[in-house]
Amino acid sequence: MKWYASKISSLLSSTNVPVILKLPILFLSIGVIGVCISATVILSLISIYIPNHATGGTCPISFSLMLSQSVGRGPTAILAAHLDNDSFLDIVVANYDEGSAIVLFGLGNGSFSRQITILNQTNAGTNGIAIGLINNDTYMDIVLANRNASKVLIYYGDGYGGFSIPKTIATGTNSNPVEVALNDINNDTYTDIVVVAHVLAEIQILLQNADGSFQNAIVLPTGNESGPYFLSIHDFNRDQHADIAVGKGEDNTLSIFFGNGTGHFSNSANYNMEPGSYALTVNYFNRDDILDIVTGNYDDGSTTILFGNS
Repeated sequence: MKWYASKISSLLSSTNVPVILKLPILFLSIGVIGVCISATVILSLISIYIPNHATGGTCPISFSLMLSQSVGRGPTAILAAHLDNDSFLDIVVANYDEGSAIVLFGLGNGSFSRQITILNQTNAGTNGIAIGLINNDTYMDIVLANRNASKVLIYYGDGYGGFSIPKTIATGTNSNPVEVALNDINNDTYTDIVVVAHVLAEIQILLQNADGSFQNAIVLPTGNESGPYFLSIHDFNRDQHADIAVGKGEDNTLSIFFGNGTGHFSNSANYNMEPGSYALTVNYFNRDDILDIVTGNYDDGSTTILFGNS
């Protein structure tokens, strides 16, 4: 394990081109992690592992199984947030196979006091989750993407673990929304919704109005049959405007759309990646205060690091 960390450090400091790592297991520590939650999908369970104490800055990758919790069929996405105003982390799980979403309310010790179902419908395909402040009332809200129904659902939280009847936004016939994210795209203090429409090969930006309604989608095409999937929103070019990075696993590229602060995007950059580059995450990997991007490449089992330049 120390060799992996040393090897990665050497790669980060010596190159500014994409680095491809083919490792059987890769453990990266980004910042300080106080709580580690891992979703292991076995027989429709999620498993909570609590890390043992590390010493000397070295992580032994040793975990104790605290809980296996039944949540439904086909859990495919999971997020943690404070949803009921008690300072303990709660968990939202999206179940693709049965089209449901489950909220588990935490007690702060790895166990949960109760769970509720906030979506249970005939359409399977609940896939993406985003959690944030949609209506600026200081209570966390939940946004779900349902792939098979081609719609986005917004559940407004009351701060005590309750949620409203969902507001539904259609994303287009057979659009297959697979991922959602929240951000103030046009700098008007209102939270906007960004959707990845997988089959239509586009990103849809839903700008929120002052009254809580949403405008018609601004569409960013990602390329015919490009297969966009995961996205991340950050200020990549440091101009104080939100930019969007999206992994496209069917044409093996990654695109970054650069925002101009009005909800529109003036230009984009495309990078050739390894086959099946669907998943991505963003952070500072080589300590130069410039954001870097890591993709998980499904087809060949590799990880690619794309380093940001000034």
